[in-house]
Amino acid sequence: MRAAQIQLTNYFVSELQFTANRSYDVDAASTTSVEDLQLTTTADPRPNSPREWQITLRIALNAPPERNAPYAFLVEMIGFIAVDESVTNERVERFARINGTSLVFSAAREIIKAATSRGPFPPLLLPTVSFWEPKQESHQEDAQQQEGPRP
Repeated sequence: MRAAQIQLTNYFVSELQFTANRSYDVDAASTTSVEDLQLTTTADPRPNSPREWQITLRIALNAPPERNAPYAFLVEMIGFIAVDESVTNERVERFARINGTSLVFSAAREIIKAATSRGPFPPLLLPTVSFWEPKQESHQEDAQQQEGPRP
């Protein structure tokens, strides 16, 4: 075992709204899915420390009535992460945006589960998600690939 290349150094809840769905039917299926979540993220490096980042994550669930969701909620989390020196400078931003946001999302999952566990219905555990997306190639890289290798 070894330390991860990224550390969640601190986080806090900056906003939390929670509502139990009074028309929730405990005998009917609840089909809330990851597509029902509205996520907004920002990731910004600290001005004088490019390996320290602030991640802001807002997650909202306002599922339509036919989903029979037991709760509606909004949570905003702010997390601070540090990227290890073993990560190359070229990879720090992508590493922070993908892995840092994933760490903050995990903390938000626990906050939502804790809040909903005190409600009248079973607790809500958000699905795990991935913030990884294929890297977008630049137009210059596209042109080089179309031209083929250079001698």
